[in-house]
Amino acid sequence: MGEKREPGEIEAAEVVLPCSELAPTLAFFTERLGFRVALVYPAEAPAVAVIAGHGLRLRLDPGAKGAPGSLRLLCRDPAAIAGGASELVAPNGTRVELVASDPPLRLPPCSRRSC
Repeated sequence: MGEKREPGEIEAAEVVLPCSELAPTLAFFTERLGFRVALVYPAEAPAVAVIAGHGLRLRLDPGAKGAPGSLRLLCRDPAAIAGGASELVAPNGTRVELVASDPPLRLPPCSRRSC
């Protein structure tokens, strides 16, 4: 038997990213950043896409209102993702920051009293 669910239980979450044109924005996130398509509808004339990857679900919606958003992706080697760029901008204006997932530890200079 499955687990009993409570009425109104939250089952998932999506970050909505407005976009004026779906196709180039979808291509950017899937081809350049490795997200996968979870849902596109309607099938005969795609208007909205839900993509998933890296522990995140994004809803690309041309009808949505608001700012294009900002994503911070933690990478083993950020330079390998975007040819050395630390920030990308998707066709819809979403800013994507690529940062090291395990950055080197920076210690302050040692003074006579603290060393």
